[in-house]
Amino acid sequence: MTIESINGINIYMVTANDVKCKPSYFVEKSQSWVEGEKGGTISETEIDRLKEKYNSSDMSNEKNIDFLGELVKLGVLSKATARDIYYGFAPIDIRSENIGNPQGLLQKDSGDTKMKPATGWSSSSRGYDYYEALFEQVKNVTTVDQKESLYLKDYSNYLRILGQIRS
Repeated sequence: MTIESINGINIYMVTANDVKCKPSYFVEKSQSWVEGEKGGTISETEIDRLKEKYNSSDMSNEKNIDFLGELVKLGVLSKATARDIYYGFAPIDIRSENIGNPQGLLQKDSGDTKMKPATGWSSSSRGYDYYEALFEQVKNVTTVDQKESLYLKDYSNYLRILGQIRS
């Protein structure tokens, strides 16, 4: 445990030496991802290969993370965008004079919350329906220019690829 002084007040902070902790599967995997050259599209051969490995109608959390990693390696998504999609972040612009250039993120879904619309899905299944519904929520809460936002364009591309590998 360490002691930090902030504005004259001692704050006791627990360190990794004090508490055994293990990073989440997402953190572990994403640290090894190497971004491919940004292309935005993938070939039919790559789509077929992804179809053999993944069922985007119903993916476990681990499979979803592995799928995101493959898209990062293929250059379809950046590591940051993959993280934002996985965690359900929505870009926000807190300065009205800077619309279209996100200044922060709003977390719409913690990943722990089970959301169940009429189609029936939860965070334990992160397939196409999950991300399509989450994308609609993101679009409803974002303050960025939806036609110009690179994040929303990448997210839309992600959904398109998920749709192509749907079983």
